[in-house]
Amino acid sequence: MKKMRKNSIRENEKGVALLMTIFVVALSTILVLDFSSETLRYQRQCRMFQERIQADFMLKSSIGLAQALIEFPKEPGIESDWLGDLWSVIASENSLPIDGFIGEPKIQIVDDSGKININSILSTSSNNNLNPNTVSIQNYWREALSQLFTTAGFRNEEYPEEEARTLGNIGYDAAKQVATIHDWLDPDTQTFSDPGFNSQGTESSLDKTFFFNRPLNSLSEIALIPGMTLDRLSRISRFVRTAPAFFSRININTAPYEVLQAIGFDSTQVDEIVQQRTQLEGGYDQSTLSLLVQSGGNPRLAQVTSVNSQGFSVFVKIVMPNVTRWAKARFVVQGSPSNRRARRDYLEIL
Repeated sequence: MKKMRKNSIRENEKGVALLMTIFVVALSTILVLDFSSETLRYQRQCRMFQERIQADFMLKSSIGLAQALIEFPKEPGIESDWLGDLWSVIASENSLPIDGFIGEPKIQIVDDSGKININSILSTSSNNNLNPNTVSIQNYWREALSQLFTTAGFRNEEYPEEEARTLGNIGYDAAKQVATIHDWLDPDTQTFSDPGFNSQGTESSLDKTFFFNRPLNSLSEIALIPGMTLDRLSRISRFVRTAPAFFSRININTAPYEVLQAIGFDSTQVDEIVQQRTQLEGGYDQSTLSLLVQSGGNPRLAQVTSVNSQGFSVFVKIVMPNVTRWAKARFVVQGSPSNRRARRDYLEIL
């Protein structure tokens, strides 16, 4: 009996020892796995931190490179800004190969002077104090913007209130949308109306908080204007810009087809411009532009077109294994074609 009891105790002790062994092994395994997981997480965080620093330096270097490309002196005999310039050729590449850099830097340089400046439709004072030429040139830009909106398919359309696509839940036709944009820009709280333009605004009939009554500072603000939706903004974003009203001339060497048509060139002339500017060394110069606008029959074309650019937007994207960073910068160009400077007036890093 005693022998059987001793055997039972020994078996119990062995069972407890086995359980303790299993527990210790399991705990050790959990600790090892947890430690390995923490080590991997720490290594990943270190790599991300390292790549983030590299990406930040690469962003700033790419912005500096873009500035140097914009400032690069032109070849002798070329005075115009055109799509054959160094800034356009290099920025058209899919990515910039850099030895020793584990990542893919991409640069896009856009000539803002190839776009219509929305702020140019704004009257700078009351119409009673404006001379006829000033009023006429502003209506010229209003008509140009209206033509662009028509091409983009703007029409009257209502949206369900729960979708909240735009303030007021109504999308306006092209001309009324331009008039409503003027309401958003002008300093007064009255509905825009001008005998030289074929539509009126909406400010008096809508909530006054919908209108900021100041010029646009960025394209994203366009989505805050009654009648505008994100879909509409995506349709026109390649053709419009925001800048001080005096930066309004269109560079015909870089303007898209839709912009050239909107400012008054007929389709035959637009086809000729798009074809000839790639074949002419240096694109259109001032003398060939003068001949072109004279044949166009619209005297205003000479006042709204140019062969030089006043500003550029630069977009940079850095793609690395664990980090992706973006940056946007804007440059204002000053000086002669052989010795010009690009002054940065905006920088955003995301």
